[in-house]
Amino acid sequence: MKKFLSLILCAMMVLTLVACGSKDGGNAGSKEGDTMDLTAMVDKLYEGIAAENMPMVMTQEVPADAFEGVFFIPAVEGAEGVMSEPMMSSVAWSVCLLRVAEGTDVEATRAAIEQNVNPAKWLCVEAKNVDVIANGNTILLAMTGEGNEATHKTIVDNFNALWA
Repeated sequence: MKKFLSLILCAMMVLTLVACGSKDGGNAGSKEGDTMDLTAMVDKLYEGIAAENMPMVMTQEVPADAFEGVFFIPAVEGAEGVMSEPMMSSVAWSVCLLRVAEGTDVEATRAAIEQNVNPAKWLCVEAKNVDVIANGNTILLAMTGEGNEATHKTIVDNFNALWA
């Protein structure tokens, strides 16, 4: 009797899950950027940029206790971030992505980053090109130095294309 009751309960749970699902897997209206891994997204942002037009960079996750140094805001609950910066050089270059949790005010978070960003965070150089853009629940903070205008534009355009 216990086995029979367990089978009926399992069948009811499966039917409940199937009934609540959508035909498109729950991704109605979502764009590529909404679901893409942030490290893979950085690679997408660099597509079309020749190696000689950017420094050798390393992309890594940003722990919550480093948000202020990277995004210029305190840690955001439920957020994840990555940063792509030069491995060893005094070059103004920082491409950072912050994905906030559902229900977070993305525009307020973007505005806080934009208000607090420091283009002179490096010792010897300063970024001349700075953009803080939000698409979906992902925010791009891109800072590049003088002479990188075309490369910077490619990064921003590639970010926006993920939501086109």
